[in-house]
Amino acid sequence: MSKVSVIVPVYNTKKYLNKCLDSLISQSYSNYEIIVINDGSTDGSKEVIEEYERKYSNIIVINQNNLGLSVARNIGIKVASGKYLAFVDGDDYLGRDFILNLVNKAEVDNADMVVCGYCMVDDTDREICSVIPINYKKFEMEEWTCRIMAACFRLINKEFWTKNNLNFTPGIWGEDIPIVLFLNAMCDKISISSSADYFYVQHNDSIHHRMRGINNVKMPYEIIQDVCLNIKRQGCKNSTKFFVISVMKVFTMFLFDLGRGAEKNSIKYLCDYIYRIMNIILPEGFKIINIKEIWNIKFPLLMRIEIIFFYILLKSKLVFPVAFLYCNVAGCIDVLLKRVK
Repeated sequence: MSKVSVIVPVYNTKKYLNKCLDSLISQSYSNYEIIVINDGSTDGSKEVIEEYERKYSNIIVINQNNLGLSVARNIGIKVASGKYLAFVDGDDYLGRDFILNLVNKAEVDNADMVVCGYCMVDDTDREICSVIPINYKKFEMEEWTCRIMAACFRLINKEFWTKNNLNFTPGIWGEDIPIVLFLNAMCDKISISSSADYFYVQHNDSIHHRMRGINNVKMPYEIIQDVCLNIKRQGCKNSTKFFVISVMKVFTMFLFDLGRGAEKNSIKYLCDYIYRIMNIILPEGFKIINIKEIWNIKFPLLMRIEIIFFYILLKSKLVFPVAFLYCNVAGCIDVLLKRVK
């Protein structure tokens, strides 16, 4: 039974921490370690973590000043002694067979990475939605790796991680986006686990909910550019088409979700950046993909429509004016809705 290192960064999540740690110590798989990095919590999380450390021999606790999620994860990776890495956020929790299902797939398929599904719940455990991957076929059906874009929903071979000098970049929002883009493009063997044993908790303190407006956060622009250049230099090991669509999917989120209410200069900078990246990954113009191919990908309907709309704007060079109009109108609507509430 190969050892798994589960890395859990914690910052002021005391309210959710017992449920998270209880789900980790109750796993049906036996050979794993839990590395909890307390990132300078001030709400009593430190005391909760240390109580679990005293009770359970497979829990390793590291206390540090508040240096951010990326630094916490990187420290956990350095300490990890397992063959595989898994990431769990301190306000989420797992089903009992989470590790078992992923390791079984990794071992049977000799995979560099296994991607699983997740169940999105609110803080009362009410299910909002679930995403369960079905299949993966290299170069033909890579939809699920594009659709599921968080580091937490993956099991990764540590040897692959180390060989490629992967690290989460400190000080940025969306630190796992460039990592996932690289993994999707460069892992030689990828498998899918048709399970949804990761419970992704949505609440008002979730990072995503605080990012709207992109004015007060550092977006992962430079590191995504570095990743795209690196993949271009090495040569994409998997489908270039799906890699391009993954990047487009990220940009639709940046523009039409996080960009709501952003200032004009922020939107202009983002749009200029988008053109720069797309010129890197689409050196032959738009010959790699077209509207029909995007439509035929097994994404949810709204996701396909958003990507096609973005594709049309990109091709017609109308990204900035449309994005500026949309972000202003959507931002005003958000403000009105907050006042109504």
